Amino acid sequence: MADNQVAKQLHISPPLPPTPAYPLYFLGPYLNIKQATQTYLSETWKREQYLLKHPNEPPNQRAQSRIATSKIVSKHDRENVNIPNFWFTITGQVEALGLGEFVGQQHSGIDVS
Repeated sequence: MADNQVAKQLHISPPLPPTPAYPLYFLGPYLNIKQATQTYLSETWKREQYLLKHPNEPPNQRAQSRIATSKIVSKHDRENVNIPNFWFTITGQVEALGLGEFVGQQHSGIDVS
């Protein structure tokens, strides 16, 4: 999904010659922060709910596994589990991850170049 967003943005705002089609930093791995925040907070919430419902049981396999930030909330969970909305702006993401307050200017969504 992120690769398509990069391609679209480069089509709208192409890099100036003689740069390659993709800037070099897009050739390596990168993290979709918004998706990772949503995935981490949703999974943490699900694990907390499980513990509340099963207080005397040992942790299950899911509770002992690492949280993969590339996971997307499944259609089943979206439709059948009342998961809180964890989609935040950049300010909300920084605060939700315990990184303090956002410092800087948020992007307005308008390409001003």
